[in-house]
Amino acid sequence: MTLLTCAKMLTEKAGLRIVVAISVAAVVIQAFLARVPGWNPEALWVDDLVYGAIIRSDDVWNMLTAPIQVAPGLLLVWRWCLVVFGDPEWSLQLLPFVCGIAAIPVMALVVRRLTQDNSLALVAASVTALNPLVAHYSVFVRQYTLEFLVTALFLLAAAGLSRDGEGIDPRRFRRVALTGAVLPFFAMTSVFASFPIVNLGTAYAMRDWLRSRRPVRSILVSAAAYNLAVLAGYLLLRSRSNERLRNFYPDDFLPLDSLGNAWSFLANNGRRLLEMGMPNWETVGAANPDTVSWPLPFIGLGLAWLLVRPATRFFGLVVASLYAAFLTASALEIYPLGSGRPDMFAFPAAICLFAAGIHLATEWLPRRKLFRLAAAMLVVGIALMRPLHVEYYRVNDVPLIDYLAAHVQPEDELILSASGIFLAAYYGPWPVTVVETEQLSFATAKIGRERTRYLYPGMHEGEVNHYLAESRPRRAWYLAYRSRISEPRIIAAMEARGYRVHRTQETRRGRLYLGLARGSP
Repeated sequence: MTLLTCAKMLTEKAGLRIVVAISVAAVVIQAFLARVPGWNPEALWVDDLVYGAIIRSDDVWNMLTAPIQVAPGLLLVWRWCLVVFGDPEWSLQLLPFVCGIAAIPVMALVVRRLTQDNSLALVAASVTALNPLVAHYSVFVRQYTLEFLVTALFLLAAAGLSRDGEGIDPRRFRRVALTGAVLPFFAMTSVFASFPIVNLGTAYAMRDWLRSRRPVRSILVSAAAYNLAVLAGYLLLRSRSNERLRNFYPDDFLPLDSLGNAWSFLANNGRRLLEMGMPNWETVGAANPDTVSWPLPFIGLGLAWLLVRPATRFFGLVVASLYAAFLTASALEIYPLGSGRPDMFAFPAAICLFAAGIHLATEWLPRRKLFRLAAAMLVVGIALMRPLHVEYYRVNDVPLIDYLAAHVQPEDELILSASGIFLAAYYGPWPVTVVETEQLSFATAKIGRERTRYLYPGMHEGEVNHYLAESRPRRAWYLAYRSRISEPRIIAAMEARGYRVHRTQETRRGRLYLGLARGSP
């Protein structure tokens, strides 16, 4: 091979890398522009308000130990964002938004390192940008995009941790083990990715030690420290999973009563898990979008390709172990499988398998690189021409709290609906305390105001009647937020106690009422 030929090949590779970098950047920018309309809404949605109310707790320890299905470190990060940036909406949206956007180039890097193919890296970036759930939860105050990004970063580390004939890099292994030991306190699902990487890496290191006596002491120490930290994290965080929460997912835990039921579960939930990692090539879905099944053969081929090749076998075992750990957690009723948004942390594994499957399916084509590039350009074109436009729920409930805070008097009775508790706790001027309640699978809040009554789920007009008969206030406020069913009964109970009830404010999802006792002006 002449020097001129080598220079030409290097120039072509450099040119292709520039094209890939520009294309990934274009996909990232288009995804950013498509999701910006969902940023900084008029008010937070009620589910996001739950996190907001807990973050506003006066006591940091009270916030960290609150029984809620999210890691305590993430609450601390959100609290810091709220203090630093101040805006009540986008400061909490900032982390999920950044993670949802950052996941696009990270997935490109993972697949590029895994397959050594720039075209497949483009496919991975575009598929990530077109995933409905990733796009949707980029603008909501949730942990799911962070968990997606964390898994992608662990897979990036796994792709470079072991190569055929090179063994496990002790320095990289220590970094992965240390990171994996800390991250469960910020993203609990990180264990599904880090546990296989650390323990399979240890097994590989022991094999190399038996073969060639390569140093393994630092790897063993790092792995032991990691496993002890994970055990401690499990003991500390297991209270965040409770029976009430598990009752929300009755069909998403692997049944162990019969082989037939287990197989049926895998055929439905397991298949849906893999399909949800792919785009549905249509519009964004709110929570559980429709899925398509045609990528499944490529996912199967990808796993086979990874396991057969010595250079990628470690990565293939990591992915297979991630799914095995997920299945085990489902069987033990620790974590639901195939239910939608909780599965998002596993989507990077499906994307990697999909890209690897395309690599294997096109390996025998005479112009395979050209074919992969054409496929990549097609997916990139879809991501650029038909990006997933994301909107936040149209809510504008802050005026309810602004009016209430401006007019409520210390001697007035204040009655808060179950969802109104979080609205008042987050947007109100009162101090907030996080408390546990048997009526909810997560913590609730109380505001630092006397003469305030809380209507938890299951409470009805009888409690209101008791409250008003006990305190006999001249004025009673009722914040009816997302309570269409119980609202008429509460109003009727107030009127039955002799109050003239007036609607003072109304938004799309709530109403604020003032009840005046007989003789009150």
